[in-house]
Amino acid sequence: MTPLVSVDQLVCHLIGDFFLQSDWMAANKYSKKHVALIHAATYTVPFLAVTQSVLALVVIWLSHAIIDHYKVAPIVAWLKNFLAPPGQNFSWETCRATGTTRIDPFGLRSGS
Repeated sequence: MTPLVSVDQLVCHLIGDFFLQSDWMAANKYSKKHVALIHAATYTVPFLAVTQSVLALVVIWLSHAIIDHYKVAPIVAWLKNFLAPPGQNFSWETCRATGTTRIDPFGLRSGS
């Protein structure tokens, strides 16, 4: 069975979302659609190394622009916890910023 995500795709994601995203893009992609589209275009560039399919590149570009501009990631994070037992799931108002109540959801800070 072929994995849904490969190491080369993860590397492309890291390059596109972190190394190629300027502070201007990060600050404005939520409020300005054209900035989200520009960021998504630069995000898509590394994927040229793994596919030359125009359809795949358009899907990567548009889906990334939508996910970033409309802040879909926190919604997905909140929804995945929605089926948790009572007391383990929280209201959207509590989780709006990241989709979770934890400040450091991945435990990356020391002492977490």
